[in-house]
Amino acid sequence: MSLSSSDLESDIKLIFEAGGEADDVAVKLASAIIDYSSKAEILMLPGPMLIPVVPTPLPSTGQGAMLGVKMPPFVKISARSALELGIKGQFSAGDPTLSLMAIAIQLYVNTSFTMFQSSIGHMATGATLMAAPPILQPVVAAGLAGKDSGFCAEVMASLIHAAFQLSIFNGAGIAIDGGLGAVVAQKLM
Repeated sequence: MSLSSSDLESDIKLIFEAGGEADDVAVKLASAIIDYSSKAEILMLPGPMLIPVVPTPLPSTGQGAMLGVKMPPFVKISARSALELGIKGQFSAGDPTLSLMAIAIQLYVNTSFTMFQSSIGHMATGATLMAAPPILQPVVAAGLAGKDSGFCAEVMASLIHAAFQLSIFNGAGIAIDGGLGAVVAQKLM
């Protein structure tokens, strides 16, 4: 897994080419962003991840493990709703900077990327911070300059991808073997 700009780009390109009513496009864009972001991963670092035993703690198998984002069902539903509403609001407002959509993406990350887990059970909980929303104005500029929808999709996907990759997770981890430790300053991958 891991974040793939090309997957997001191809989804956005299909949405742009299909067109449609603003609300339908907003729902499809939100789905594309959610599908893309569902592949986000972090490393269980810097640790140290240690199993607390006496007299000397032991190294844990969780140290450096790859963890994928996990959202409880109620978080998925509310996060999807908030993202869709932000994108719909963007279309309703007609804001040429796409700032409402960008802020909706930022809020989606900051409020819902709180738990990461590996397939064998290592887990980290904490908070992810997208410090600044993606700057999407170049998408509008490209469209106004006569660029085709494929180029606009490429620009949008690369800007969203860059913002996700600059997002940082901080929290605590617990390994399947009982190891505990800090999971700090981990960029989304």
